[in-house]
Amino acid sequence: AGGLSGIKKYEEAREYMAKAIELAPEFVPAYVQAGNSYLFNDPKDYEKAEQFFQKVLELAPTEQRSYDFMGDVYRAKGDFEKSRDFYTKATEYSGDDGSPFQQRGHVNSFLGDFAAARADYDKALSMAKENERPGFAVYRALVNVYEGNPEMASEELKNTVTQTKKDNWKQFPLTSAFWIAIHNKMFDTAEELHAEWVPIRMEQAKKGGTDAMMRDAFAAQTYREGMLTCMKGDYAGAAALADKLTTLVEPDADPRKMERVHHILGSIALEQGNFAEAVKHFDQANTDNIYIKYQLAKAHEGAGESKLVMQYYSDIAQNNFNSVPEALTRQIALEKIR
Repeated sequence: AGGLSGIKKYEEAREYMAKAIELAPEFVPAYVQAGNSYLFNDPKDYEKAEQFFQKVLELAPTEQRSYDFMGDVYRAKGDFEKSRDFYTKATEYSGDDGSPFQQRGHVNSFLGDFAAARADYDKALSMAKENERPGFAVYRALVNVYEGNPEMASEELKNTVTQTKKDNWKQFPLTSAFWIAIHNKMFDTAEELHAEWVPIRMEQAKKGGTDAMMRDAFAAQTYREGMLTCMKGDYAGAAALADKLTTLVEPDADPRKMERVHHILGSIALEQGNFAEAVKHFDQANTDNIYIKYQLAKAHEGAGESKLVMQYYSDIAQNNFNSVPEALTRQIALEKIR
């Protein structure tokens, strides 16, 4: 089921999840996987997700994650108050785990209660293990993005990187700050962040010790450079980097290996006003990524396809799970569908 989900064969994956539940009706992870499938993967079905997570709660009523999953369901439905209640209940069983406070912080961010969101993230940070702190800090920094202050978010993330001891733990805040900078055309900042990220990513690949891992690191670097080059307006340079990325991923068996190439090419077409070409490429990129869905909406908007535009903006606005792409696009989408 996990393997099929990884290649987006969600309906087939769900058949295996159902078989796992049939074979082991008290095996909690099978219900968790099924619930998450209906919660996050198309076609989504929040009612079915709730049924699976209710079973998780019945089987494990003293586990904080059981309440966390229920909070996720109600967050997906847009019932933020009920979602917050479940995350609060999760804190009663979480011991020294700060993640339920982080989850409640996400809800408070969506509710626009930014002071409460920061308080929840601060509580999560105060409880966090050293390796957890950079991740919690990213979401605290995103509050600034929701408030419309990407520069403050960037500075907060830079401070997180400085305070983080191990290079490997720096990748998430560096990557988050990089995409925030690109979206807001803070190109000097993006280049600075990218330059700091590259040696960390390469060193990690060297430790892996395989040609495939080194090639993957070069592919990740090339993808980011392609997107940055595109957003700076050097479309020929970005296209050359897309060609380089194609060569790097060519040996891979992954059926999704070309998604990042199509993201670069779609972005080039979008920035140049070639909307039909942009749609063609974005449709072959990772449309589960909220930011790519946002770009796809812009491409359809440019092409005058109003029905599809509203569908995509509605999907973005109703995606109530926190991430950098969500923080960058949520308010734009909400304004579009009002």
